[in-house]
Amino acid sequence: MADGNLVRQSNVGEGSVVFGPSVYDVPLLPFEKELIKTIGLTEDEYRKFAGEVRRRGGVRPAEYAHIPDVQAIGTETLIMIAVSLVLTGVSYLLTPKPKMPEASKRTQLDLGSINAANRFTPSRGFDTLNELADYGSPIPIIFGLYDKGKDIGGMLVTPKLVWSRMFSHGTQQSAKLLFAVGEQGHADGIAPDGILRPDLEGIYLGNNALDALYEDFFAFYWKRNSPISQLVPTASGFNRIQLQNLQYGTAGEPSSGDPGTYNGPNDDVFLCPDNQSNRSTSFCHAFSPVNNTQFGVFGPIANGNGYRVNYEVVSIPDGTDNKQAFVLTLRRIKIVGALGEDVTGRSIDKDKMKEVRKQDMEGEGRQYSPRMGLTSLKKVTGSTESVQSATGLSETQRVQEGDIVEFTIVPTKIDEDKYQRSNNRGGENVDDINSTVASEQIAADEAMQIGEQFAIANTKWVVVGRTLERFDPEIDETQKIRLKCIDNNESRQQVIGLVSEQNVVNPAKGFISDEGGIGAGFFPITRVATGIVRNNKPAVVTEVGIRSKVFQRLNNLCAFNTVPTPGELDDFDDEEVTVRSGTYTGTIMRSSVFQVFVREAGLDSNNNPFRFQRIDLYFVVRGSRPVDQYNFIRFTHPGGQPKELEYKFVGIPGSELRAISDEQIMIHLFASVPDTKQEIVQENIDVPGLGSFEVEAAGYRVKKRDVRLNKEFLRKPSTSLTNGLSTIPSAVKREDVLPQEQSGTFRRAISMEFVENLGNLDPPGRAGAFFSAIFGDADNFAVGSEHSKEQWEVIGDKWIRVNWRVRVRALPAGHYALTNGAQNTYDSIGADIVGSSPGFSIGERVSFKRGLGSTLAQGSTSAYPDNNKFKNNHPSGSSITFSGYTYRISNINTTSAPEGRSGAYYYELFGDASNLAIGDIRTTTRSMTSGSKQLKIEITGVVTSLPSGHFTGLKQRWEQLELVVVDDGFTNSNWDKGDVVDDTVGLGAGNNPFYWTYDRVGFKYKINDLREAPQVVNLSGETEFESQSQYADISFYRGLVQKSNESEPEHNIVYVNEILPNNGTPEYGGLTLAGLSLKASRNFTSLDQMRCWLGSGLNVYRLHPDYASVQNNPYEDSSSLTFQQRSGPSNLFTDLVFYLLTNQTGGAGTLTGMSATNPFLLNQSDFEETSRFLHKQELFFNGVIAERTNLRQYITDTAPYFLCNFVIMDGKFSLLPAIPHNPLSGAINLGPVVIDQLFTAGNILEDTYKVEYLRSEERKSFKAVMRYRFESRNKLPEERVMEVTLNSQTNTGIPEEQFDLTQFCTSRDHAVKVAQYFLGIRKLVTHTISFSTTVEGLNLRAGSYIKVITEASPYSSANNGTVSTTGAVTSASDLADGTYDVTYFKTGSDDVADGQMQVSGGRVADSTFYDSVFTIRDATVSQNIYVVEQLTFSQEGTVDIVASEHPCDSNEVSELAKLVANPNSVNVQDT
Repeated sequence: MADGNLVRQSNVGEGSVVFGPSVYDVPLLPFEKELIKTIGLTEDEYRKFAGEVRRRGGVRPAEYAHIPDVQAIGTETLIMIAVSLVLTGVSYLLTPKPKMPEASKRTQLDLGSINAANRFTPSRGFDTLNELADYGSPIPIIFGLYDKGKDIGGMLVTPKLVWSRMFSHGTQQSAKLLFAVGEQGHADGIAPDGILRPDLEGIYLGNNALDALYEDFFAFYWKRNSPISQLVPTASGFNRIQLQNLQYGTAGEPSSGDPGTYNGPNDDVFLCPDNQSNRSTSFCHAFSPVNNTQFGVFGPIANGNGYRVNYEVVSIPDGTDNKQAFVLTLRRIKIVGALGEDVTGRSIDKDKMKEVRKQDMEGEGRQYSPRMGLTSLKKVTGSTESVQSATGLSETQRVQEGDIVEFTIVPTKIDEDKYQRSNNRGGENVDDINSTVASEQIAADEAMQIGEQFAIANTKWVVVGRTLERFDPEIDETQKIRLKCIDNNESRQQVIGLVSEQNVVNPAKGFISDEGGIGAGFFPITRVATGIVRNNKPAVVTEVGIRSKVFQRLNNLCAFNTVPTPGELDDFDDEEVTVRSGTYTGTIMRSSVFQVFVREAGLDSNNNPFRFQRIDLYFVVRGSRPVDQYNFIRFTHPGGQPKELEYKFVGIPGSELRAISDEQIMIHLFASVPDTKQEIVQENIDVPGLGSFEVEAAGYRVKKRDVRLNKEFLRKPSTSLTNGLSTIPSAVKREDVLPQEQSGTFRRAISMEFVENLGNLDPPGRAGAFFSAIFGDADNFAVGSEHSKEQWEVIGDKWIRVNWRVRVRALPAGHYALTNGAQNTYDSIGADIVGSSPGFSIGERVSFKRGLGSTLAQGSTSAYPDNNKFKNNHPSGSSITFSGYTYRISNINTTSAPEGRSGAYYYELFGDASNLAIGDIRTTTRSMTSGSKQLKIEITGVVTSLPSGHFTGLKQRWEQLELVVVDDGFTNSNWDKGDVVDDTVGLGAGNNPFYWTYDRVGFKYKINDLREAPQVVNLSGETEFESQSQYADISFYRGLVQKSNESEPEHNIVYVNEILPNNGTPEYGGLTLAGLSLKASRNFTSLDQMRCWLGSGLNVYRLHPDYASVQNNPYEDSSSLTFQQRSGPSNLFTDLVFYLLTNQTGGAGTLTGMSATNPFLLNQSDFEETSRFLHKQELFFNGVIAERTNLRQYITDTAPYFLCNFVIMDGKFSLLPAIPHNPLSGAINLGPVVIDQLFTAGNILEDTYKVEYLRSEERKSFKAVMRYRFESRNKLPEERVMEVTLNSQTNTGIPEEQFDLTQFCTSRDHAVKVAQYFLGIRKLVTHTISFSTTVEGLNLRAGSYIKVITEASPYSSANNGTVSTTGAVTSASDLADGTYDVTYFKTGSDDVADGQMQVSGGRVADSTFYDSVFTIRDATVSQNIYVVEQLTFSQEGTVDIVASEHPCDSNEVSELAKLVANPNSVNVQDT
């Protein structure tokens, strides 16, 4: 068997791997073997013959003779072939060509959302913010048009955030957000360009629409376009959003949705403070830090800090029996003590009772020990160690890193009979004290685990050891916890407090003291959280928003205000009046203080982090309610240049504040609505190694004494007020640049072309004289050398900075200048514009002169001097007095915002910066008045670089570095905060290179702060029951006084605004913009991503031929007043493709060189024809292209969903319907397909015809799962899904294929039609063909329908026979007499031949067939219709054609067209 040639036995060696089918010999049937014996044919020869017959009998072009009643078409000699390719044809949808498009992986419209919760806090603040769009991310192309009659179309878009700023207003926050909505589209100067505004009901934050009922909480701005539009006069040529662009909500008042301050409708809305001005167009980016946002001290642990029981008045009226008097006296002792004497229930007698009664509850209260505290300190200095402990009740010790402190917890208690008389004669128990102390001990022990960090004052410590695993107050074991100092840099004093173990932690008498003792502010141990803010990018200003919740809650604490004095209590007792003290339940004022440290971000030269430095200011937040407060601090970075800094926010414990003077000034943060009208405190603080920071905050100055006491802890409180004193201004800030920005269209010259040379005399010598005035004597340079020089030229009230370029050449012999001593002259080799003022137009002529009437700025205008070697001895007999050049402006740059005002102002103050070094500094003073008010300021300027291409052509300019008020007697004191004063300087085109169009420029300066002594509230009382109650972190009255830092930090960093200067004013040209100002409120509890429902997209060049029709207009939209214009919104895919390929802003027009009026690479007539088809079939595009995409691939992928093919013909793009249609109406053609060409064997080159069939698994029927988007005006979209199957197919067990149309399809009928198309292709198309033909007479292009007529002769061995050497015929069946078409093979021959064999009486007379084997041919002719997908020229000059099957019925009507046009051809099941 191994040697046999078995069927399907591979002829390869052992262990071989065979890819594909094995080659094998087909075995012969018995009658075939007998047949070949009759003529002596070998089996191999017979097999060769059979194989050739099979090949010849395959499908092939039919001869014309076999095609009755069919006339050849397209035989003209004129060649009408379009070399073309269908990028999205049937073969693109079927294998073996590219398969049907898979379900789209695009998601709908970038319906992405912002990161995390984004919820308002109960006190009207935002949790998180939207993220800015990434730099370089594409601008969305929003395309679509709502059809109100059919209620289809429209789209929900997600604008991209490009600018954001947060604000703090005390109990409320607000946000300002600027969005780029999308490209504004095609502009023709007639129809309004840009995207129409959304309805108020169609503007969403998250899933909630804005509501007019709450218009005082928001302001919505919309700017549809940037260029001047004849039909939108409010655009006024200004590219940025102005107050006049307010569409919904309110603005301009403190109570409005946008509480900003505006002077008029042309005011810019999205401004921010930078290092130069309070109102700048700088870039601002708001973000919410994620880590290290909480800061402050919290979770205090008593360090021997005394504990007091709740105070109450204990009356002992005269006449009280002794037994009761004894008990009441013991209660007095428990509460206030006995002036330090240890009087117990067992030791008290009648005399002692009288003595204590006479004290009448004098004192603040007895201090009981918390039975824990810092008892020893091991100081480590090099190798020397020393142990310190408190000698009295307490003492302070200076500490450094590495020191070890010991915290002791003792398991002792107050004796239960401390205040009990003997023999159960009554008294007071101490269970309340012991249980309170024990619970605090257990909490402290559980908190102070190894590795945990704590703060003592502002020094940082870590737990490094414990003697007990767990402290139990019921077990007689003392806990010793060791803490190691790890940082003392944040503490000013760098000291901690120790308490005596014998006298405080474990006092023998059961209490610490009745007078003095250990105060509430004496160095309790606290947890600490540090807030960190690091710039994401170098900034000039960092604004930090802080949310704080600061308060104290009193729970039935004694109402100390009404407690009688000892004398009054004695009187009441004498009068036998029983006094019952009241209690206080409620919240009171607390003060929380913090400081800020700063360092440069990154690492120093030693690869170590920079060291934090203190910004030497104290900030305090005060509150008396458990609600969040929102404040901000603004840091202007030193040096005027963007810096990347890191800020650290550090809470200041009450123990640290103990040592600070009561006169210390603090900034009380107290923001209000809006921050532009509230009190601003400004301080300039020098920070070592970094420079001077300008620190601003909303609030006012207070002294430490104002944040120390609460009147609720005073007996008989009294208050007096020391008024503050304001003097001269202490801080001034630039408010606005002057004059106010007047929007318009400003055209600057950017290039020019030579027109002529000019002068008072004819040539020669004019150029030599002109350039000698610029470059000097040409004899100073080598011949052939080239030189350039920039000159500032003044043309009337305009100017141009020109870079003149010349080459030196020798004067020719006989030139008149030789007699003046000249040897060389200059040739002009170019003149380039490097900068200009506005006011120029294309084609305008400008002349530049030297000599008399020179145009050189600040140069002489007299005639050429005599030392100009080209002036005198001119051949004319006169002297050249002036000469120059005339040029024509060839190109301009257009802007809508004026420039140069600040640069011009500082140029006048400091002079030209061009020749100075970057960073050079100059100082000048300016005096200004406003009525009777006078102000003198010192302005420090610094030289900075200008961006390349600046309109001045300069490389450097002055910018403000610092503003300081000069107190020399001129500045007076009748200013108020917020007052403004103007300072301007005069200028002209010839004396200031920053000149634009204004004669005077300058700034409006604002008084930001005054030099003042703050108002002081003097609070005092007869007795202070707690003296540091506002800022202390722990209270004597534990459990009765709950502080807001009891369990968590009081402050959170909620936002950071980073402000960076722009090289110029961002204009957002060519974009539709949206802006939102939103105030946090009960109605807006989240700041989710803004989304807008739009009924129309960007304007495009509209291609439907009926665009101007009054009736049946394909683009009619009642929201547009100009729907009959060529330019406008559309929902036709053809218009989108045309825009993408021709628009030079949003599309590929710049790359292709095309425009809407010159689409030379597109077949526009095809686009117009397809537009009719799309509109007639209601196949509409409503969606957004929001991501980068390959345009060709995108169009190729998307076209099938609109029943179209994307075609390239003769190098031009086209979009054509994929099914037969009427080109005039767009209707599907249900008549015979129009055949463009007939192909047979007569015009198909031999051996080029090939058929490629689909594999069976790729022709399986399927269930189309169609996903599309349901839109309803101003509603959130819904995704809908339906299953579509052919009526003719079995629906059980068939596979599913999903198609995602949600990006653009909003119609159920559209989705059904696409399903019909795909299902029809799968059912009807079985194969593709390819062949070659000659070019003569062809009239084809991609998409043409052709008819191909073929014949086939299937091979059958039953038709075989042989003819002997005598002509006898042997066959499987007897042959009747007649003529037969045969294919035969003669014995010993190499060829197989065709012929007609005459049979008569079982014999053949023609010897040609003797000794041969033959087969009778039985040809079958068929004709099929195909659609051309590709035509290409081959190297041999022939045309290669690829076409796909397009089945038609007997009347040549397209089966695919019938299926798509028939709504009953499919079953549709909505899911």
